[in-house]
Amino acid sequence: MILLKGFLSPIQSREGSLLVFTLWVLVLLSLFTAAVGYQVRQRLRFLQTIEHRSLLRNAVDSGLQRSLQRVYVALDNEKKEPDEHALKEQDDESVYKEIPVGAAYFNVRYRGIDGRWIYGLRDEESKLNINTLTQLRPLEQLIHAATLLDSNESSNIAAAIMDWKDSDDILNAGGAETRYYRQQQPPYAAKNKPFETLEEMLLLKGMTVEIFQKLKRHISLNADEKININTATEPVLLARGMGENLIGRIMAYRQGKDRILNTRDDLIFTDKSSIVSNLEAFSGLGKQEKQSLEDFIAAETFDVVSTHYTARIEGHIKHRHESLEKECVIGNDGSVIRCRENFYRSPEKA
Repeated sequence: MILLKGFLSPIQSREGSLLVFTLWVLVLLSLFTAAVGYQVRQRLRFLQTIEHRSLLRNAVDSGLQRSLQRVYVALDNEKKEPDEHALKEQDDESVYKEIPVGAAYFNVRYRGIDGRWIYGLRDEESKLNINTLTQLRPLEQLIHAATLLDSNESSNIAAAIMDWKDSDDILNAGGAETRYYRQQQPPYAAKNKPFETLEEMLLLKGMTVEIFQKLKRHISLNADEKININTATEPVLLARGMGENLIGRIMAYRQGKDRILNTRDDLIFTDKSSIVSNLEAFSGLGKQEKQSLEDFIAAETFDVVSTHYTARIEGHIKHRHESLEKECVIGNDGSVIRCRENFYRSPEKA
């Protein structure tokens, strides 16, 4: 019996070692399988991301082509300018809202002053071009009217804008040049060149996100010096030196019967020569208001058409969080001047 036990002991030992070895092999195989599975899932996710981004890009590119087409169709062949009537007739939800492109869809829309989504193109001549401004006063008035900051704060931010884009290091009162920005963390220098993006303004002395969000609706980097009297915002009209009473009459005319901008019954001025007569017939004009308006028209401050449009295009896939936003500036000849795009994720459908 003792001899049998001695004989079985090496066998049991070998079986135990084999069992341990088998278990280790199984563990290693499990780890290998898990690693391979993880890599496969990552590659599939990567390929899926590429596929989704391709779908989104196709959607926003289709939205851009739709926008270019609308400008081209609205082009007045005689004046070589888009017909504002034609563009307004086309700017509705059936043209720009959730237009399907394969498995994706696009919107072309922007936020109105009141926060509503407005479907269609936004003309840049409704805004003030901060790169072409050479005087502080219009900028101060615009900032004050758009943000409701006090006069001193508005003046300081206007000075900071001018200091950032001018080519020298001469300080405007209340503004900031490189010496100020070198003291920030991290330090940087004043650009001393025109703005390339509006977001550069967030680097300016005194600028906050809240102020920027209120101001960016009224400023542009592409607008012509002549603003469009049919679309210019109230702060822009004030910045151009127009009185509040006259602005009120113009805004009432533009709003039409329902007294709401960007609706189907809006009225527009079709040519500069009829602005005074149309406004006079609509609500009457005092002698001083009439003279002021005539002076503005004679000074070539305003126009009734636009030269640049912005198409803000969103690409979405139903039941997916990934989205693509593309913003392009379009010339009045239908050319694309500049574009930028940004992928983002949102917790809910746009």
